[in-house]
Amino acid sequence: MNSARSRFGWSLLIMALFGCQAAIGQTNTPVPGINLGSEIGDIINQNPNDPTQAINNYMAGLAATKSHWVRIGINWAQTQPSQTTINASDPNPGASSGLTWGVADTIIRAARNNGLRVLGLILLTPPWAASSECSSSYQQTNGVPFWLCAPDPTLYTNFARAAAQHYSSDSYGGQVDAWEIWNEPNCGIDFMPHDPALYTTILKSVYPAIKQANPGAYVYAGGSSGCTTWPNNTTGALPSNGIAGLVNSTNSSYPAPTQWDPRDWLAVMYSDGAKGYFDALAHHPYCYADDWQSAPDQCPSSTLNSAFPQYSNAFNMMWHTFSSPSYGWPADDGGNTFVSYTGTSLRDQMNAHGDGAKAIVLTEFGVPTTGSDGATNYTGYLGGDPSTYANANFQTLADAPYYTQANQAREYSALMAWVGQQAKGAYGPVYAYAYSDQAFSLPGSTNVYEPYFGIVTLGLTTGSTGNPGAAKIAGTAQATSSQYYPTWPNFGAIAAAAAAGTGGYAPIGPGWFNAQGK
Repeated sequence: MNSARSRFGWSLLIMALFGCQAAIGQTNTPVPGINLGSEIGDIINQNPNDPTQAINNYMAGLAATKSHWVRIGINWAQTQPSQTTINASDPNPGASSGLTWGVADTIIRAARNNGLRVLGLILLTPPWAASSECSSSYQQTNGVPFWLCAPDPTLYTNFARAAAQHYSSDSYGGQVDAWEIWNEPNCGIDFMPHDPALYTTILKSVYPAIKQANPGAYVYAGGSSGCTTWPNNTTGALPSNGIAGLVNSTNSSYPAPTQWDPRDWLAVMYSDGAKGYFDALAHHPYCYADDWQSAPDQCPSSTLNSAFPQYSNAFNMMWHTFSSPSYGWPADDGGNTFVSYTGTSLRDQMNAHGDGAKAIVLTEFGVPTTGSDGATNYTGYLGGDPSTYANANFQTLADAPYYTQANQAREYSALMAWVGQQAKGAYGPVYAYAYSDQAFSLPGSTNVYEPYFGIVTLGLTTGSTGNPGAAKIAGTAQATSSQYYPTWPNFGAIAAAAAAGTGGYAPIGPGWFNAQGK
């Protein structure tokens, strides 16, 4: 399957299987976007003197996928290493405000030069900007590095305003058309300690600041990741002041969660007044863990699980309302597994609060391909993972499922087909995660999955030259263009063109899409 002939054959097979399944009455072919991914860090590290050419090569390959958007992270701790006073009246804040935009400008300008629109994502909190909830004692007790702390609302707002000013025009750092307020703040390793009330305070502060700096920019809330609200009381009972009463609760009957299901997270946001402070809701509906099931229970699917219709996952929680509390995959003994205090879908919550016209933007979606591209003779560490692998074959590791390019192709196709059947503008843009696989040495390569989410592989010189490796077969349904949107490209065929160095770009101009995909 690694030969060019085999890849071409698989691409034909994918197009044969999915390419003719254009949805009848399709109204919402999703706008394509791609996450830049962590490999850009390896390119910068391998070109310490001047990474410009390698970055341009890499971005040209990404643009050749015919994506229209690229999601790019901006390192706050690196840009503003010391606490400085930012001149809010400066239309292009820079050195005089203690800001060094550096390689971020190079990356964003490369995206713009290749015709891409940019979704900006500010990450990595400086040590002086951590919120009071992520104090030095909290960091030490919980093993949290400062850069993963939730930020102080005022300090974050000041920097975000400056970023929105600097990236308001191609005449400055390069135009950023949309901003996502943090990445997966509801659970995982970032935005500690996962406080939805603090997040809402930040959102209500930063939204008007970004709009003031660049009135045309869109602001996305969330970027939520699928996880369980935990700890919980297993019953779903809530305090008298509702789900917001769980935040920092000291009542053992209503334990304060340290991570939140996206539905509970959004419910607290609305309870705390988030309405009116975001233009679209970002969400990450990964569901490759369901690929072991038989069709039609594989995810994404337009139907609920046939054996366990109460089973909610990161995909179906967007659109289907379950009973409250909501449950995940049953435990080994057949009992329910508590997931969320509320089963009300993200979409239904938005409808109930008058935000039904706003899009849910899928700012990450993808499948790792450890089963077809995974290392077969790797020895050493993966990024920051303390585990040592000795002669590991990631394709056959017994303690973790593995996925192939066929899994990747099926999931992208199923997602595109599902989004295409939804109301105009309800879901999208959709951002593939990610453009290429990434080097094992990068901090993000912390487990056997993370290096292999790319729609193209790494080549022998990707880190040094920016040129991608061979294409995978992540083909998406070649749906018929509609009156609303042109065709979502077949990533299998287009990724092959990108890997072969074929030029291309995403046209921008009248008649194309705004940041909500409309």
